[in-house]
Amino acid sequence: MALHTPGRKLPATPARLAIASAGTHDPAMIRNAEHTDIDDLAGLWARAFPGERTVEQRVLHLETGGVFGGIETAWIAERGGRVTGAYRAYALTQHMHGTAFRMMGLASVAVDETARRRGVGREMCEHAIRVARERGDVLSVLYPFRPSFYLSLGWGMAGEMQAYRFRPESLGEIGRGAGVRRAGPDDTAAIAACYDTVAADTNGLIARTPRIWRSHLEDDSTHAYLTGVEAVRGYMIVRFGRSSTPDDKPLFVRELVASDHDAYDALLGWISAQRDSLRIIHYDAAPDERFAHRLSEPRTPGFQPARYLWAPVARVIRGPMLRILDVKAAIERRVRWSPTAPMSFGLHLIDDLVPENEGPFEVDFGGSRATVKRGAARPTLQLPISVFAQVFAGELSVREALMLGLAECDGDASAIDALFRVDRCFRLLDEF
Repeated sequence: MALHTPGRKLPATPARLAIASAGTHDPAMIRNAEHTDIDDLAGLWARAFPGERTVEQRVLHLETGGVFGGIETAWIAERGGRVTGAYRAYALTQHMHGTAFRMMGLASVAVDETARRRGVGREMCEHAIRVARERGDVLSVLYPFRPSFYLSLGWGMAGEMQAYRFRPESLGEIGRGAGVRRAGPDDTAAIAACYDTVAADTNGLIARTPRIWRSHLEDDSTHAYLTGVEAVRGYMIVRFGRSSTPDDKPLFVRELVASDHDAYDALLGWISAQRDSLRIIHYDAAPDERFAHRLSEPRTPGFQPARYLWAPVARVIRGPMLRILDVKAAIERRVRWSPTAPMSFGLHLIDDLVPENEGPFEVDFGGSRATVKRGAARPTLQLPISVFAQVFAGELSVREALMLGLAECDGDASAIDALFRVDRCFRLLDEF
């Protein structure tokens, strides 16, 4: 399979630049948004994402600052003095493989309805990649409106959750929720400390600011519960739903974080103890929770057979896409690797937007950390940057990428496969 399709190589440019629009010779300008742009931005995003917020709400959001950043995170594309698009480039920190990486959260990519199908969206994404690299971001995450569009720009799908609907009694008698209490305003710092401890050891969670925590804990529709005596060892954020019949009254578990198995079991025990008043539990579990094995009846209440004798248990949901913005930094700063013997191998990536990422590289793994330099080595693994993001996150193993025809190797790839294997599923709880 030929992996390298020659594409347009784009040199590094200043954060403010003029670029030629695809399919037209009219120049476009992408610039930092200013306070005088708030009305235009609010109108554009309200039209692009109808039903999420009104124009007035978006104006207030831009004036006061959003959960992940305010007007300073917004960029505007213009042509002929008219706004043709906008996006946000959030400056975040993401924990992966024992390392806190600088990460760009790309969000609110919107094209004015009169400028669509002219390459504006692609131009803005290419610009966002440059902005992020200039400020030192190593990774980028986004939630796609259409995965195929972002795949062509180097982002790869990473992250899966299993959406369960089950009766609370299916959890059995696991402590009846002993030691779990409702959180109060004074518990915010302790909950955040618990999250920070867990996040630092996970594969995907971001560092949360006080503003992010306020969005999670000060929403009138949600409630937090926690466990732990001297320190919070686990918590969950839930929403009580409504139903026309008592037998369908739901509980939505928005977030469950635990620092150890006992805290995890205590929180599940609290859910089980709600069986007399809450009849349907909605919970999105990470695949490595093996949650179906915790339920005596994992099949969805009121299920219809999926096959003749097969029944639905959970619905697979997919969310973020990941891009590696700086391959050398991502590999060299990574702390946690699968235990393997010291080794060297070649890495050749296909990245039409960031030539610095292509290599070829020689990767030398010394047993705990890796170094990357320009050069050749065998075996050489060759793959697109979008697939490398999936391998780096643990979404795909090297062996799986080879089997699917998404990568090539000119020798035995078993040692490379072992090196990149992860024991924690990629998980990101925040949406932006």
